[in-house]
Amino acid sequence: MADEPTFAFHAAAPHAINPRVICVLGAGNLGFAQAGHLAALGHEVHLFNRTSQRLDALDPDLRIRLSGALSLEGELSLATTELAEAVEGADILFVDVPASGHTALAFALEPILAESPRWDPLVVLHPGQTLGSLHFARRLREAGLDRLPRLCELQTAIYTTRASAPGRATILAVKKRVALGMFPHGDPVPQELLALYPGLVPVASSLVTALTNLQAFVHPAICLFNLTRIERAEPFRVYREGLTRALEAFLERADGERLALARALGVDVATGAGWFVPTYGVHASTIAEAMWKVPAYDDLMAPDTLTTRLLWEDVPTGLVPLCSLGEALSVKTPTLRALLDLSVAICGEALVAQGWSLGRLGLDGADLKTLREAF
Repeated sequence: MADEPTFAFHAAAPHAINPRVICVLGAGNLGFAQAGHLAALGHEVHLFNRTSQRLDALDPDLRIRLSGALSLEGELSLATTELAEAVEGADILFVDVPASGHTALAFALEPILAESPRWDPLVVLHPGQTLGSLHFARRLREAGLDRLPRLCELQTAIYTTRASAPGRATILAVKKRVALGMFPHGDPVPQELLALYPGLVPVASSLVTALTNLQAFVHPAICLFNLTRIERAEPFRVYREGLTRALEAFLERADGERLALARALGVDVATGAGWFVPTYGVHASTIAEAMWKVPAYDDLMAPDTLTTRLLWEDVPTGLVPLCSLGEALSVKTPTLRALLDLSVAICGEALVAQGWSLGRLGLDGADLKTLREAF
């Protein structure tokens, strides 16, 4: 696999070949890593966060220091809690906030986009979760926006990362390849994005990226199979001690149902285990075996509360749309449905109150042709 492109293509370059103004929306682990990396490559990077705590922790010179798979230092041009200030002049907006925050962000962006009709930024959902582009576009229109910006989604986050200290991030891995889906399908693939990340792989539509979202069921399953340990705040490595043989078998059944949904929609996607080959260069026969082989997963710790994003993000924005697709297509998904029902039984209906069901996405009662054309 030595001939495959990787995202670390400019890792040591002092200046970007074509500098751009880039806004990273969200100063969590992912946002910090991406902002620091792009700034280190010489781009003008604006970092936005809804609250000031993470931004206040930055050094006065707004430097972010990266270690691990990338050892770099980048100086931000701007770090702010003012959205309009952050996006001003930006060519590309990377949406790095949790998917549970996409609705609020879409409504906040709408008046800014509406006031600047000639401004045509590329909005990148990083990542899009399951049916994320359709959800984001619908929320923008619901907020009142007539003309959508250029919109695309990445199938997964480019970086596997953890914030190690204020103003610092540890990059555990940079994924080798990540699928890129345009919304709607058929829109031109943005060359400025491929120039930033040559390892991005354009796919037929955002349905491909949606139906390759493994964390939609992997994360909730890990949480529920380790329920008591998480409730007791017992420290354990989530992808090592948290993965058992019984869970391995469960994940394969769930993955089979995901693949059945893809076949029903005429979408070609890899098996769960197959996803790890281009992404991490790992070959395995099951999802669990692949996860055991990814070095970047070695020391990732389990959450210590059931309010974790592994449930409260991945169930409503991953598991809910998968089960909703199953109902619409008359595809049996008993494993995915059981996982969803158990998640709700434990966490309550609030877990799925804002879930991305087809009804909430404006596709209630849609037939196969309408579903495929919606993306």
